[in-house]
Amino acid sequence: MGEYATHKGEHVKIGTCENMYYLRAEQCAEIDGYEFDAETLGVLRFRFPFPDEDGTEPGHFDDYGRGVRVPGYSLPETLSGDEHHSVQFTSSAGYVLSIPCPEQYGQAGLSVETPDGLRIGRNGFNGYPVVSQQAHRGGVLVTLLRCGACGGIHRLDTSEDAEPVIEAFRAEAEREEWRRLSSDWDEEAGGWGGSCNYGNEPAHGEQYRAFLHAMADRIAAGYAVAVTA
Repeated sequence: MGEYATHKGEHVKIGTCENMYYLRAEQCAEIDGYEFDAETLGVLRFRFPFPDEDGTEPGHFDDYGRGVRVPGYSLPETLSGDEHHSVQFTSSAGYVLSIPCPEQYGQAGLSVETPDGLRIGRNGFNGYPVVSQQAHRGGVLVTLLRCGACGGIHRLDTSEDAEPVIEAFRAEAEREEWRRLSSDWDEEAGGWGGSCNYGNEPAHGEQYRAFLHAMADRIAAGYAVAVTA
């Protein structure tokens, strides 16, 4: 069921059921025609304030299910507030198979061994956990992670729960700085250059590093202010 509101006289879609895919939590005061009482806020999930989307107005976000991968982080076996879902596989012969999400077993590397002996390989894998939403829970604005494989939601209830994710973004930012400095060495000149050439790595540079720190800052900020429980 679609959820709609009015923003600057425009009728816009802000979400579907409890998922406010097109509305940040801080944008609630900018719209009319939708009631954000305590009971409603207790079940709603808002779009995470991704730094590169600043300035986007309610109802105008692209990619409704966007998530940003948490570098070097794995979800716990037991999710907070949800469970891992099944993952479906199909065969060109016409077979369909659903199995429990392999990511719940907490095994890194190229393969997962399930308790019943099934071996599942990771090949071109993109099911890592991602930051996806925020929600008013327990008096703060908590961050919600999503399993990239099955879609299960993991809620970071406290700042202590969020700290490993915050640190994961900051650690990746520092690795990015190390890559940048390492790649700036000019062998011929015998000094530091400014090429920022990472070889086969994407040339994210300072902009990407700033994005990572901003993600960490915005996660932390949600636990620093009192909001409706």
